[in-house]
Amino acid sequence: MSARKDLAAELKPLLPKRWRLVDTERSIDKIDRFTVVIRQRKVEPAPNLQGSLLTTLVVTLIGPTTLAGDYEDALDLAVAKLILIVSQKLPSLAWDAATKKVWRENPAYDFDVTVVTDLITS
Repeated sequence: MSARKDLAAELKPLLPKRWRLVDTERSIDKIDRFTVVIRQRKVEPAPNLQGSLLTTLVVTLIGPTTLAGDYEDALDLAVAKLILIVSQKLPSLAWDAATKKVWRENPAYDFDVTVVTDLITS
């Protein structure tokens, strides 16, 4: 499998039940609940690890447009929950910040996540 698919498989059972996980970069028609999108951004040689690669993935948490009341508070709680999941349940992932953005018209956060993967030679 790819680093993206591996991360999706690890993350999916840890996410709250109502959240959706999208493990391919594609158009999403309707965002009616918190949605996590995983995309691969960069692959580079791992320093001092012959035969290994550093793969950078972008994990985007997108808030639904249907959030009632103060969507900022709901998004703040959701990003804190995702940070807790990544930090405590997936400690092998290296990440440094969650950056606020807008995904189309939806509030969102991007995480750059780095994993070490093996170079596939066959």
